[in-house]
Amino acid sequence: MRHNLGNLILVMILIMLSSALVGTDLRTIRLQLKWKHQFQFAGYYAAVEKGYYRDVGFDVKLLELDDTETPFDAVTSGKAEFGTSTTDIILARSAGKKVVVLASIFQHSPHVWITLKKSGIFYAQDLVGKRIAVEPGAAELYAFLIAEGVALNRCFIEDYDFNINNLSNGKLDAISAYSTDEPYFFAQNGEAVNTLYPSSAGIDFYGDLLFTSEDMIKKEPQVVKKFRAASLKGWSYAMRHPEEIVRLIYYKYDKRHSLEHLRFEANQMQKLILPDVVEIGYTNPGRWEAILTQYKKLGRVDKSSTIEGLLYADYDKHGVKIPWNIIIIFSIALIIAFSFLYIFYRSSKSLRKEILKRENIQKELAVSEALYRSILRASPDNITVTDLHGVIRIVSKAALQMLGCDMECEIIGRNVSEFTHPDDLERVKKRSARMLEGILNEPEEYRLLRKDGTIIDTELNAEIIKDANGNNSGIVMVVRNIQERKQRDAEIKLKNAELTKTNAEKDKFFSIISHDLRSPFHTFLGLTQLLLEDIGSFDQNKIQHFAVILNKSAARLYRLLENLLEWSRVERGLIVPKPSEFSINTAIEDILKMFKDSTQLKNQTIVTGLSKDVMAFADYQMTETILRNLLSNAAKFTPKGGTITISTSQLTEEFVKITITDTGIGMNKDILDNLFRIDANINRPGTEGESSTGLGLLLCKEFIELNEGTFSISSLEGKGSEFSFTLKIA
Repeated sequence: MRHNLGNLILVMILIMLSSALVGTDLRTIRLQLKWKHQFQFAGYYAAVEKGYYRDVGFDVKLLELDDTETPFDAVTSGKAEFGTSTTDIILARSAGKKVVVLASIFQHSPHVWITLKKSGIFYAQDLVGKRIAVEPGAAELYAFLIAEGVALNRCFIEDYDFNINNLSNGKLDAISAYSTDEPYFFAQNGEAVNTLYPSSAGIDFYGDLLFTSEDMIKKEPQVVKKFRAASLKGWSYAMRHPEEIVRLIYYKYDKRHSLEHLRFEANQMQKLILPDVVEIGYTNPGRWEAILTQYKKLGRVDKSSTIEGLLYADYDKHGVKIPWNIIIIFSIALIIAFSFLYIFYRSSKSLRKEILKRENIQKELAVSEALYRSILRASPDNITVTDLHGVIRIVSKAALQMLGCDMECEIIGRNVSEFTHPDDLERVKKRSARMLEGILNEPEEYRLLRKDGTIIDTELNAEIIKDANGNNSGIVMVVRNIQERKQRDAEIKLKNAELTKTNAEKDKFFSIISHDLRSPFHTFLGLTQLLLEDIGSFDQNKIQHFAVILNKSAARLYRLLENLLEWSRVERGLIVPKPSEFSINTAIEDILKMFKDSTQLKNQTIVTGLSKDVMAFADYQMTETILRNLLSNAAKFTPKGGTITISTSQLTEEFVKITITDTGIGMNKDILDNLFRIDANINRPGTEGESSTGLGLLLCKEFIELNEGTFSISSLEGKGSEFSFTLKIA
């Protein structure tokens, strides 16, 4: 008894010692975060706290980012074994750093553009000429601008110092931000913001990634495999228990963000990680190919770059495991079955014939099914067979690829409504109802949802399947991806519109050359011919009279050429405003001096109604051109003895309004409607036969809009016209 008790105590001591040894025999692993402690890294905190890392033998240290190096530097230098990053891991590989994506935690990037609501910047095109700041690792924001037709050299791009107050105080017009983070600050400060998402232009990058080095994978593949699995397990827990992890971060790691801020971050991350839709960590090589293409378009990587070696799947090759126990059980079952068949075969010839007949039928069915499946595999189209309720029974290989799935089990048994865009569901239901009533349907276009959440445009043909008795038994659908076709159609439409505009501009250009440019030259040629042939017979007054006429023609010709050249430069996008501060009243007074002589000749009165002087913030040369053209236009179409009034008024704290009113011949509705159409011929002479091309007003409109102002015109035929425009106040 005592001997047994002694052995028991010895065993217990050995167990306790071994437990202590196991408990201390943990390998230290370092994970380099890409920023400071916050909910952005929730899965890793959960894996540490819940013991998932410890269960696989790791003591994991989470390292905050400092300003001296990137996560890629930390991992490749050996400071850390693992790291987190954005899709700029592509740039790291192109720079020679052998880093590998282990998991895509965020299925969609949180990078967005943020602008103040009051700025009026709602679209990417509104950023032209604006001051914007971009943080490192946000390549998708540059790709977004280019996809929306905004060349990067048309914006004033600055390095981002992460001071969001520069947006509030007007030093910047737009900043890059995380949709999970910065919007909370603005909401707390009561500032309404606009959020511009790259996905609206089809730019869909992955967000935060888990990565390691090639050397780590090759030297210690099991460590990598265990760390990845434990990390993803931590992420799964964090997404299911966000409040617990919020409190863990706040009380154990960092109080830089409030509890409410961390909860906001957790809520926004659900939309990016999509844990209920996509397996956490899922990485699609096709999306990486598309992301790499965007980096090439930005000129950040070589055109020959590929994603080979970038993804963990390139290294994690699993051998095929043969399920011997299932094979043995199945073999035994087969032996038993054949034994029974043999007994029945021996006992009855009729049964043997029946079995033979059924075997032949089964063979024929197998051949038919094999042929059927071969057709499905070979078809380049998405072929899907459903029951009458839309539940999917059979799919082709092309259907899997179209929906971004790898295996049939991801689709079979699900309803087609799950893959249909919500806005198109009602049309699908009506089409199915018509088919069941025997009404033939033409091909229709629908939008489908891929596994990764992206949307594709498709064209669908469908037919009812009949059974042997002629009853409805199912539906067969042939779906084609028409994404590229629609893009081509849109491009053709855009090109046609551009071609029409170009032709109109060409016609306008030639019209000006053929008429308005030739007219002054006729004057030049006629008068110079008279002077050449008979200058000796003219007295001094006559020669001076000719000189005045020549001078007027030269001035008119010069203004025409100046407008023509300016308009040409605007149309080609060569003019970028250079805003500066200047007195609006002084600018008006300087321009009025230029018109003193011309208005006196027509005995016109210029009335000024200038309000308290304000400092405008705009391109001074463009402002001069606007004022000169509007005043010239008013003088041209106002008869002798008429009045031209120029006045100013401050609309708001941000804008000043300049108004030019005349008592001229005015314009009818037809002229007003076509005033800014380059292809419309609305030219008419002034009250003294002065020529008009319509270019001046076109140029005014372009310059006003380039300076972020507005332009308005009102007119009554025979009563006069009013032209108003606004400029920003400094």
